Amino acid sequence: MKYDFLIVDGGIAGISLGSRLAPNGSVYVLELEDSIGYHARGRSVAMFLENYGNDIVVELNKASKPYYEKGGYLTDRGLMSLARTQDKNSFFC
Repeated sequence: MKYDFLIVDGGIAGISLGSRLAPNGSVYVLELEDSIGYHARGRSVAMFLENYGNDIVVELNKASKPYYEKGGYLTDRGLMSLARTQDKNSFFC
């Protein structure tokens, strides 16, 4: 069988991409694990951090933000970060 799109990864990113591509053609998701989303992490979907990651990821985050806001995917929530006193200048500066 032929497919229009091949996605290698059944994690949250791969499945999300597959769902976005599905209206445009047939999608095949190739996953090595026994189940889809086996290694999905809560931080992947728990919060949107615009400045998280390397320079390329930060640019992708910034470019994605209007889409997430328009779709109602982002909501304001509180966040508490804990660190030792000697580490306070290492975070969120």
